[in-house]
Amino acid sequence: MTFAPSAFASCGSLLPPNKRKIAATVSCHAAIKINMPLEETKMRWLVDELMKTDVPTVCPHGRPIILRYDLREIEKAFKRA
Repeated sequence: MTFAPSAFASCGSLLPPNKRKIAATVSCHAAIKINMPLEETKMRWLVDELMKTDVPTVCPHGRPIILRYDLREIEKAFKRA
């Protein structure tokens, strides 16, 4: 079973808390993991679906999935600031 990000976001708030927790866990376990190879079309589809959700910056558990860095933070990470 797979969940599209927008499918969970559109029904997540309608679920009772116990079912919401189960749905969040199932969706995270089915999620794409680090170093999983993806074709560009799949990547574009995922980003498009993510942007359709109510809160595209976090997973169903509330963990961040998008981070914003300014140039200074990037330079600092590479010890160029």
